[in-house]
Amino acid sequence: VPEFGSLCDASVSRALRDFDAAASKTKRFQKSPVAKRIRADLLENLHSELSDVYDVQVSALQAAAFDAFRARLNKLRITPNLANDMNDAAKTSLDEFATAAKKLRPS
Repeated sequence: VPEFGSLCDASVSRALRDFDAAASKTKRFQKSPVAKRIRADLLENLHSELSDVYDVQVSALQAAAFDAFRARLNKLRITPNLANDMNDAAKTSLDEFATAAKKLRPS
């Protein structure tokens, strides 16, 4: 999923905003240690659930990056520059993987 990190951030923000809105209906509850603990538990559970999905996303990205790398290698011709061309293919694939992986991380 492109922009997975942004989607995670939006989901967490929305859940916390909804919780805060519900908790604000009773001022005593909003400031109570119980409410703060429930909010912290909610945040922890959201991060736990999203981390499982993140692992799946990274695995899928890894497979796609490896397939793209193999496709680059398949297009290479045997020439005196083959070693350099292979290094360039590897560098390009790693750069693309790193860029895409950064978009998967929530902030």
